[in-house]
Amino acid sequence: MARDRQAWRGRLGAVITLAAPMHGCSVGTLLNWAWLVLGDTEGLGEAGRDLDSRWKDVEEQTRLARRAAFLRAAGARVLTLADPDDSVVRPEEALLPAPGESPTDLQVTTQIRRPGSLGHGALLDEPAVWRRVLGVLGPQKRVARSAFRVAREPVDPIEEDLKALKDRLRREGRIK
Repeated sequence: MARDRQAWRGRLGAVITLAAPMHGCSVGTLLNWAWLVLGDTEGLGEAGRDLDSRWKDVEEQTRLARRAAFLRAAGARVLTLADPDDSVVRPEEALLPAPGESPTDLQVTTQIRRPGSLGHGALLDEPAVWRRVLGVLGPQKRVARSAFRVAREPVDPIEEDLKALKDRLRREGRIK
């Protein structure tokens, strides 16, 4: 998107995440829990190490804020929601408030509890979440398929001539 801003402008209306560790994750205690419960010396593996390193990386946090601002400036809505009672992905790990928004504005307390889930995943069953998502997406309308096609560079005539020559030489058995 950053390389060809004009080609995607107006085509990406929203980026929505639900309890996603956008900032990375402070997985230290979760790694210990995985080791104790699962007996796994690898803990959460490469994904856990990546989440932990992003959480600690100040430059990554700056990049993340800059990317969200870039999307918003280009007209895309960015909505990141989290459940304050989720003990797997905490709100501070998941939220990217827009200017004028507070992290509290993006927290949705769920009424449903899934046994054994540590509160994670319940956002999917919460009607208030879907009202927020639909509010961001707005009314939808059918768009002609051709509206999604990106204009292509004109084909160089020499390429067409070369293809025709190769096809003829293949038919004549002169090349494979």
